Amino acid sequence: MPTQRSPFRSPFILYIFGALAVSASALTLAGCSSSGASPAAATTTTITPTTPTTPTTPTGSSTGIGTIKVQVHGGLQTIVGSSVSVYAAGTGGYGTASTLLNSTPFTTDSTGSFTLTGVGCTAGQQIYVYVSGGDGTGASLGANTATGLMGVLGACPATGNISDTLPNVAINEVTTVAAAYALAAYATDSTHIANSGAYRALATQGMANAFANAGNMVSIATGAALATTPAGNGTVPQGLINSLANILANCVSTNSHASTPCNALLTTALSAGTTGTQPADTATAAINIAHNPGSNIATLFPLGTGGPFTPVYTPGLFSTTPNDFTLGIVFTGGGIGTVEDVQIDGSGNAWMVSSNATNPTLSEFSPLGVALSPSTGFTGGGLAAPIAGSANEIAIDLQGNVWVTSNNDVAEFSSKGVPISPSTGYSVGSGTNGTEGIAVDGNDNIWVVENNLDVAELKPTGVLLSGASGYAYSDYNNNYLGGPGYSYVAIDSSNNIWLPTDLGGSVEKLSGTLTSPGTLLSPPYGFLDTGQTSTQLYYFLNRVAIDNAQNVWVCQCSSSGGGISEFSNAGVALSPKGGFPAGSNSELENLVIDGLGNVWITDFEYSSVDELSNAGVQLSPTIGYQGGKIGTTFAPDTSIAIDGSGNLWAGGKSNITELIGVAAPVVTPLVEGVVSLSLGARP
Repeated sequence: MPTQRSPFRSPFILYIFGALAVSASALTLAGCSSSGASPAAATTTTITPTTPTTPTTPTGSSTGIGTIKVQVHGGLQTIVGSSVSVYAAGTGGYGTASTLLNSTPFTTDSTGSFTLTGVGCTAGQQIYVYVSGGDGTGASLGANTATGLMGVLGACPATGNISDTLPNVAINEVTTVAAAYALAAYATDSTHIANSGAYRALATQGMANAFANAGNMVSIATGAALATTPAGNGTVPQGLINSLANILANCVSTNSHASTPCNALLTTALSAGTTGTQPADTATAAINIAHNPGSNIATLFPLGTGGPFTPVYTPGLFSTTPNDFTLGIVFTGGGIGTVEDVQIDGSGNAWMVSSNATNPTLSEFSPLGVALSPSTGFTGGGLAAPIAGSANEIAIDLQGNVWVTSNNDVAEFSSKGVPISPSTGYSVGSGTNGTEGIAVDGNDNIWVVENNLDVAELKPTGVLLSGASGYAYSDYNNNYLGGPGYSYVAIDSSNNIWLPTDLGGSVEKLSGTLTSPGTLLSPPYGFLDTGQTSTQLYYFLNRVAIDNAQNVWVCQCSSSGGGISEFSNAGVALSPKGGFPAGSNSELENLVIDGLGNVWITDFEYSSVDELSNAGVQLSPTIGYQGGKIGTTFAPDTSIAIDGSGNLWAGGKSNITELIGVAAPVVTPLVEGVVSLSLGARP
């Protein structure tokens, strides 16, 4: 771990700034009242759009949940005699215990109902309900100790009660699946859901966004999986959610944890996928499946092909099971076109730049996928189409302003999408080959890669620091090494600048310090992958990212295949020759690192996302995760980003896909990770 520098803001101030920059909004989970009839027949539901709650640090002032009529179903049957607890997400560390709010559990009556009343909560706490046990057979055959169901209520309000907007709640296997996936990054099991602490604004914001995201997949008022997100611009994998719910329901509807459906589920959905501890209940089983969405598909999927919830997932013509159990929501609108790059800001909003014919647009989506940019996107500020051989890329600075490479210049927009740069953009020097990679360092200076083999540095005001010729980074003429074929850049927590080169798997290092900016710290041809020489040319389209140990990961990305190389911060190759294999190892496009140091790579060949452990071990299926609908959405050179809730966003053609809870949360934007030594770590 590098020694902490002295950035112009302390990490704590940066976290607080990130929270204050978010406009306050109330989480609303409203809908039709529960009638007592089974929700299984409902396929779409119109409810008030939900928005993430700006987190509030608990002050000790008590408000209430109010009085909520709750009905509990196991599939088509009411569950009688179950024990019901109300929890707030904990703040003692990821996966630690939730906070129990009712010392005496509620009990469902002969109609599967109870009235949730008399339970207090503190403003800003994230609330969920956990149901355990009870008889869900519909024939009084006895209680099933394996029954575990969950339902997300959302944020405790600063004034009033949750019941003011949510008077009726339905809890069943569908709400359990939605909760398990939305909260997967924080959950160990059904009663251990927590983050790093309410004092860290980014962690609190990420959890608030995650709780709100459950309402993007299910109506908590009716217990039905949604086909379309409440805002109307997102397509939900309703069939896959229902199939997963059926897997749980076929256990809940029996009277013993040892029944055939329960035994098959509980012995298969282990904590580490194919290994680990066995879940005690169906809610924890759902969490384990969300944690290991590529494991045990052939065994688990048949358990839910029949059941009370419809429509169900239909495999393709040549398959009997889905490739994986990841849940992908596909969003449109906001001026989005063919996405070239995507980045996440401190509020969890996703920013993306798209190519739309000859006029690129900048788009913004909320953490729930609501389009915040107009239908034409944000334009102006000198934003223009890239020249041949380059692309539009995004970086977000410490103020939340968005920077986009543009032709031979760079454009800047405010966090509201208002152009800050002039109509001609900010000049980055005398280059004529186009700009591409862009990143922000710990001093809030902007680094832009030019395709004429130099790097430009700008102040936050857009003033050029590096001079007309920039900082040279490759001895091209003497060694016949290109700079990056597509010029990407990453910055470590010591303010070093890392650039992959055209020599497959090699990377160059420049100083980004205020005293010696642009000084070359690597050999002219860069640090080499194991076994390479300076005469081996591969011309890969390389991407680069930094993990929490300050190791450097480079994607040897090309249409002819490639691997993932890892280097120490001193430039020592840590991966084998050719890099770690990733998925099909064909047409890899981009890579990012999540909060546990795992490496995520897009694979254009299969329109999927591969996952490697920090040791380079493949964690995803051979062809990656496809997210239900993701296989039809990928764009060439697909860009991905991970948000503070553990969701992965992947750019597509006129859309963007959010894979719910598939990764570990990260500190956003990336520059926050630079200054707080939190790259590749959870907030």
